[in-house]
Amino acid sequence: MRISASISILIIALLSIKVHAQQSQNLQQQREALLHNIEETSKAIRLIKAQERQSAKELNLIQKQIKDRQDLMLNMAEQLDSINTSLDQINSNIIILNQSIVQLKIQYGTLMKAYYRKKKLEHPLLSLLNVNGINEAFVKWRHMTQYQDFLNEKLSQIKQKTEKLNTQKTQLQLQEKQQRNILSLQETQQSLMAEEQEAKQELVKKYSNDAKSLEFQLSKQEKESEKLSKQLSAIITAKINRDKEVVNDIKVAKSETNTRTVLNKKLPWPIEQSRISSKYGLQSHPKLKSIKIDNKGLDFESSSNNEVIAILDGTIVDVVSMVGFDYVLVINHGDYLTAYSKLAEVQVKKGQAVSQGEILGTARSNNSGNFELHFEMFKGKQNLDPEKWLEKR
Repeated sequence: MRISASISILIIALLSIKVHAQQSQNLQQQREALLHNIEETSKAIRLIKAQERQSAKELNLIQKQIKDRQDLMLNMAEQLDSINTSLDQINSNIIILNQSIVQLKIQYGTLMKAYYRKKKLEHPLLSLLNVNGINEAFVKWRHMTQYQDFLNEKLSQIKQKTEKLNTQKTQLQLQEKQQRNILSLQETQQSLMAEEQEAKQELVKKYSNDAKSLEFQLSKQEKESEKLSKQLSAIITAKINRDKEVVNDIKVAKSETNTRTVLNKKLPWPIEQSRISSKYGLQSHPKLKSIKIDNKGLDFESSSNNEVIAILDGTIVDVVSMVGFDYVLVINHGDYLTAYSKLAEVQVKKGQAVSQGEILGTARSNNSGNFELHFEMFKGKQNLDPEKWLEKR
């Protein structure tokens, strides 16, 4: 009965180990997925570091990396709990198997002693001859055979239990090895996470400094932009007043023809082979998303071309030099005016008539080594969105 109960307990324990093994396998798969995510994020971080510094994006990636690393640590903790439970169960099974084997060996030893004692007292063949009739001999022979089978069965049970014991010991070694591997990986991940936390703090500090620097630059640019708006407003007001005094001026008549051209077809870009780096109107700052900027025109950027051209026939109203914008020039097109700023050099002068496509000057270079131009368009004193009038690119 005791051995039967031990076998039942062992079967339940083995089923429990199977469940823990499945859980461990699931945790292993989760761990591998997290390690893959961490490696992919690491590649993205290395790529950013190899490129121009992008603090905000790098910070977001490191925060994601830390989150994945924390998830990995939790996964490994769960896996260690599962392994520890499995180890406890295996050790318990080993104890049960050892006890069962000891009991079987004791029983087998007792039976063998009885068998050899009886065999020593009386040879089996002689005992079969020393009977009263064939029936008694058959019964005695069958009893001897069953006793031998019973001994063999006990011996077979001992071998089976020993094999199970060896299997459990092998599983124990494998689980202990996996436990050591996870503990080692856990230690490595803790060290890496500490480095990432430190890198995060450095980036937060740097990003904060960058943000302050950008806010300072933005404040400076806003003041310069306000000065530009006032300067352009003064130039336009003066132009309007002059137009009132010279209503029949031939230049104005020519400009009115150009005004009709503006209304009938799309115009060339003021700097060819370029892109619009900042559109017209209220928009988020490209780096400080929480801050809104109001662009009165369009900003163009080009890596290969710095020639600035007139988008339409007209007359140069004025050419001025301004801090933050270098040279600024305004062209009269009748009802419409265009303003070009951030020019490094100008090739025209006040009062000069220019044709569409004529080179006005060259755009200045920015911190990235590209050429930049700020362009505005007016109807009277009203700012317009220049993109609506320019060719689609």
